[in-house]
Amino acid sequence: MTCSTAPASASAELLAALSPTSAAELRTLRHVPVAFVTLAFRNDEIGPDAVPEDLSGVLIPRDSGLLATAISFGSNKWPQWDDGTHTIVRVATGHRHDDRPSTLTDAELIAAVCARLWKLDGRPMDWPVKVGILMIALNVLRVTSNAMEGAVR
Repeated sequence: MTCSTAPASASAELLAALSPTSAAELRTLRHVPVAFVTLAFRNDEIGPDAVPEDLSGVLIPRDSGLLATAISFGSNKWPQWDDGTHTIVRVATGHRHDDRPSTLTDAELIAAVCARLWKLDGRPMDWPVKVGILMIALNVLRVTSNAMEGAVR
């Protein structure tokens, strides 16, 4: 078995001499732009009920038309993220049929995510005090029985 952490196109070039079949299959993979936006809100500004204490997050149907596909209540899900003064929320955006995260600037992505957070509990969230973005491109992988033929000897 071969494992590569490079993008599919780079992996295809690395494997071309060893396994032309694998390289050809890798060249067919499409990258899916996904962005994770992590937001920190001051607890005293958003109120005690903004994020349900008993939930670690919510999944959003891909056909909803929303930019977000999942929201993790980081302070609940990962106790080490809870500093007692901030509520941490991580929003996943993008999927196989939605490449909007790759078309937005960081500022536009943050604004789009923040503009919709209020819709989850019926009231607007204040602007976060800290923001982080992780943009990645995931490979859409199709596995075929002969995709790795000749790659392992």
